[in-house]
Parts: sequence; structure tokens; C-alpha cells
Amino acid sequence: MRTKLPVSAWGHAILHAAALVRLRPTASHQYSPLQLVLGKQPDISHLLVFGCVVYVPIAPPQRTKFGQQRRLGIYVGFDSPSIIRYLEPLTGDVFTARFADCHFDETLYPPLGGDDKPSKERREISWYTPSLSQLDPCTNQSELEVQKIIHLQNIANQMPDAFTDT
Repeated sequence: MRTKLPVSAWGHAILHAAALVRLRPTASHQYSPLQLVLGKQPDISHLLVFGCVVYVPIAPPQRTKFGQQRRLGIYVGFDSPSIIRYLEPLTGDVFTARFADCHFDETLYPPLGGDDKPSKERREISWYTPSLSQLDPCTNQSELEVQKIIHLQNIANQMPDAFTDT
């Protein structure tokens, strides 16, 4: 809520939270899931506050010697410890950048749309998701496969647990 991002940006927040869950210990283990898989403690030096300001370097063909060297972005997560994802405030487009090249200010939260004036109209992010219905139309065969999966799931739910020791 503090980030001033619209509800349509919550998908990025959920993806960021899911990545954080892999890094923290669980209630049943003193180690994180990632630590159990890799065998070593995960690096958390790249973790930042969601929605904070990030200043990303402008690529050499677009920048001039006396012009701006960095542009404003909104941090929305990371792909790896060395790659971050950020939103371009004016358009809401998602880009990636190298963590080492960026500067962060975790105390500022820019609004989507680029201006600091509160407006009644909030800019929303359009999640472009091409429909797969034309690639895989619903047929009788696909319906039968779904029914088989549901039937097998019901059978599995009714079977006694083979790993319990009475």
C-alpha cells in the first residue's frame, strides 16, 4: 500500500513475495528451501524494498555526454541476485537491468504515471496475456483427459497413506 502502485501491480508483489519465501526458513525447518536444495546459505544482499526507486543506467546509444545518465524506475523484484526487474513509471512496462549498475533509494516510492500529484485517475498495468484457446481448443479428447485426471485424484485422496506408521 505504501508503494503508491495500483492494484494491477499486485501480481509483481506476489511474484516478489514468492521469491522471498524460497529464501527464508520454514516453520518445520531451520533452513530455507533454497538452502536445503543448494546446501549453502542463500545470498540476500540483493534484496530490496518492493516498489522503491531505482535509477537505471541509460544505454549508450540513447544517452548523451551532457544529458541524463540514468532514468527512474520502480523496483518490482529480481530474476536472480544479479538481475532486477523494474517498471518504467510512465508506461508501466517491465524491464530488467543488472543489479550492480543500478542505484536504489528505499525511502522513496514513485507513483505509476510519473507525477507526484495525487490524481483521481490511477494508471493501471495491462497484463498482456495472449489467449491459448486458439492453440489448444477444447475438444472431447481434452475433456476426457481432464476427467481422467480428476478421477485419479479422487482415487489418490481415498487411498490410505502408505507412509504413516500406526
